[in-house]
Amino acid sequence: MNRKAKETDPVDKSTQVPPVLGLPPEPGRSGPPRGQTWQLIRLTLLQWGKQIWMLPETIAAAGKQRQRQLVLDALEVERLDRIRNPAKYRGKDL
Repeated sequence: MNRKAKETDPVDKSTQVPPVLGLPPEPGRSGPPRGQTWQLIRLTLLQWGKQIWMLPETIAAAGKQRQRQLVLDALEVERLDRIRNPAKYRGKDL
C-alpha cells in the first residue's frame, strides 16, 4: 500500500468504537463484546454474594467498635473532669 492510498482512506474515525480490552468490536454491534458483558454481570453478582456473606461479620465488628468507642468516651470524660476539677480527685490514683 502506498502513501497516497493511506491519505485517501474514507474511514470515518469518529464512528468507530474503540476496542475494549484489546478485542475488536463484534460486527454490527456497538459497545463491549457479549462475553465481556456476561463476565461483568458474573463478577458483579459474585461481589454482591461476598458482601452478603460478610454482612453478619461486618455488623458484629461495628458493634464491637461501638463498645470500644463508648469505653474510650467514658475515659475521656473522666480525664477532662480531672483536668477541670482537680480538687475532686485529690489523693486518688489515676
